[in-house]
Amino acid sequence: MLKKILLSIITVAAIGLTASVLRTDHATADPAPGVITFSDAQAFGEFRIFYAGDTVLDLDMTYVLMQPISQEAEYWQAGDPTRNTVSFIYGDCPRADEGGCAPPLEVQNWPACVRNPSWYSTQQYGPAPESATIRTVPAAFFEEGTRVEIQTGISTVVIFGPSQSDVLAVAHALRAVNSSTPDQPGEPLPAPAPGSLDGTLAC
Repeated sequence: MLKKILLSIITVAAIGLTASVLRTDHATADPAPGVITFSDAQAFGEFRIFYAGDTVLDLDMTYVLMQPISQEAEYWQAGDPTRNTVSFIYGDCPRADEGGCAPPLEVQNWPACVRNPSWYSTQQYGPAPESATIRTVPAAFFEEGTRVEIQTGISTVVIFGPSQSDVLAVAHALRAVNSSTPDQPGEPLPAPAPGSLDGTLAC
């Protein structure tokens, strides 16, 4: 169940809601439920998904998660809440308490019809994105560079890491998982699909 994987964003105050959503969609260290195999990820057919290889920044990929967007969709772009996200988790961390802790590195894949730059332009509160271009496509850094969101095709790839240099290194290591013509690390990524930046792309 998604609530057991994502930290709660339901009980925060209205002003703090945006900042909470932006930060707490990072997975906790407890991988269950929602764990799938890499073969399952290769068979995922909703949109193109990306990972950074079996090992990146000396961290091994520890598990893969597929989670329904469910009720969290209302905080992003209106869309079909039955759509899924796929996340690749690298490394692990000791559980400090019952809430667990975030893994050191995570690559999330969202449908761009749900999560895209237009959402941030409508928010009065929360961090302003730092625009960038990564592998020829639009991107934005958040949280002092420890999160980057990359727009490619009908996908939004979200990378969490310890520093901006780390998430940028992971971004350059991305390659497609479920494509017959996988993108190679460092090569240009497919351009965003029409409507995927302004929120008009239909789910």
